[in-house]
Amino acid sequence: REIAGGPETYEPLGDFGPAQNLRHWRYEEAMEDGSYHELVWDNGGYEGRWTGSGLGRIGRIWMQPSAHRDLSRTFVVPHPAVLSISGLIRKDPSAQDGMPVLARILRNGQQIWPAAGWAEVGPGFDHPLEFRLQNIKASARDEIRFVVKQNGQNRPEPVIWNPVVILDGEIGNSPAVKAHD
Repeated sequence: REIAGGPETYEPLGDFGPAQNLRHWRYEEAMEDGSYHELVWDNGGYEGRWTGSGLGRIGRIWMQPSAHRDLSRTFVVPHPAVLSISGLIRKDPSAQDGMPVLARILRNGQQIWPAAGWAEVGPGFDHPLEFRLQNIKASARDEIRFVVKQNGQNRPEPVIWNPVVILDGEIGNSPAVKAHD
């Protein structure tokens, strides 16, 4: 995970587990008033998962939209740092009907990717969507939300999304945010 003198690295693949805030990750769903409520742990499947309303689920590296609530895998920044956030989003091969899923990334409620609206994760596994955000100044307790939009129906449309968050550098030495799609 971390090499002495190297940057702190966090990602769901190695950090996932049955406790909220384990390695700074939370699992939530958006409420109508804009607040977020924690999902509930379920020991189902081969490694457990976080469950929300309807078919809303978050697993180690996958997320499945709910019918009526956006889901968020949320990283809580442990101390002031400069962040780099990157990864791929793609439809899980088990997705049934080939419909796209919509995704975005927020920092403290402000959208940082894509620039506006929602990114469309195409209907096939072979068409990943890449994101790379660099030089993001963050304070302790900032919330970085990796959000999938509710799909209006209880249909299984899981995506594979294993974002990597790297904390490096001093706040005072960071240039402005750079985003690459």
